[in-house]
Amino acid sequence: MEHLLRARPTTTSALRTLLRSSPARPTSAAISTTCAQCLRRRQQALPAGATSTAGGNNVSASPHHPRSFSTSAAQLSGHNKWSKIKHDKARLDAKKSSQRALLNKEIQLATRLYGPDTKFNGQLANAIAIARKAGVPKAIIEAAIARGQGRSSTGESLETVVLEAMTASKGGDGIALVIEILTDNRNRALHDVRGIIKKHNAILTPTTFLFEKAGRTVLKLGGDDKEAGEKSEGEDFDDVMMQAIEAGADDVEDIGDGMFVVWTPPTLTHKAAQALSQGDLKAKIVESDIVWNPSQEKVRLPDAEAAQAFADFLDAIRDYNDVQAVYANVEQGDNVAEELWDAIEENLD
Repeated sequence: MEHLLRARPTTTSALRTLLRSSPARPTSAAISTTCAQCLRRRQQALPAGATSTAGGNNVSASPHHPRSFSTSAAQLSGHNKWSKIKHDKARLDAKKSSQRALLNKEIQLATRLYGPDTKFNGQLANAIAIARKAGVPKAIIEAAIARGQGRSSTGESLETVVLEAMTASKGGDGIALVIEILTDNRNRALHDVRGIIKKHNAILTPTTFLFEKAGRTVLKLGGDDKEAGEKSEGEDFDDVMMQAIEAGADDVEDIGDGMFVVWTPPTLTHKAAQALSQGDLKAKIVESDIVWNPSQEKVRLPDAEAAQAFADFLDAIRDYNDVQAVYANVEQGDNVAEELWDAIEENLD
């Protein structure tokens, strides 16, 4: 046929005649059979268990599958540049979110104690300045001021809702929780938070009988610029105790670093905080809230697995914007690492 093609037929009819007279091309079945025979001969020539390769693909033949191709995907180490950037970004976002939550809470506290006008509220002005320096958006700052006055960012009144829950347990006591929600939409908030509780295998059940309400004010003496050695710790404690009792406090705890916890009846919480900040102590109010304090023996976390599950549950609860506070009758177990326990404590009030 090659010598006929080289003859270059000059007419279309001659070319058609030439094509009709050429032998038929081999069918796909013939090609497949030929390939299978070649593969079998190649397999017989290889050692037992070995497979021949061609073009980077593994080629194997079997009686049931005469022609079978398989390709192994490249395995990544998991330490590529994007993976590192992604993990670093997640850590930075979590740190930034935690910092913003603390600043948000400080702005709300200052507004609640001394009002929204920064001209007459130095603590609020200072909190706003720190928040702006940290890159907190103006809208979030304004929303925090509004929440400190009991309003949403749109001006609607906020309502406090309390949810009681208990974690599932295996052969032990479940952890009781009291979750406080501050929202302008009660039904939506209850639906969303109940969904989070159910997703983490906890149940809604009465738990407030395991707690008692109390006023808790955390204060720091002298601010950040207090000179060391100005007074002994005992003298500081005596000063705080005397003024706290005059303000109606029930008890005072020294927690170190010039900081004290003042316990009061719930109705006197904010009044006592104002008296301690404006009196001779000149104390900075770090926190002032009505809290649910465990009144009975706390539940110990048995191991790292239970602690991690509880930490994940608290993270999910705290991620919901309307959640104001979370209280639990839990304490660190012997088999729970300090780092994991610190992560749990950060999410508890």
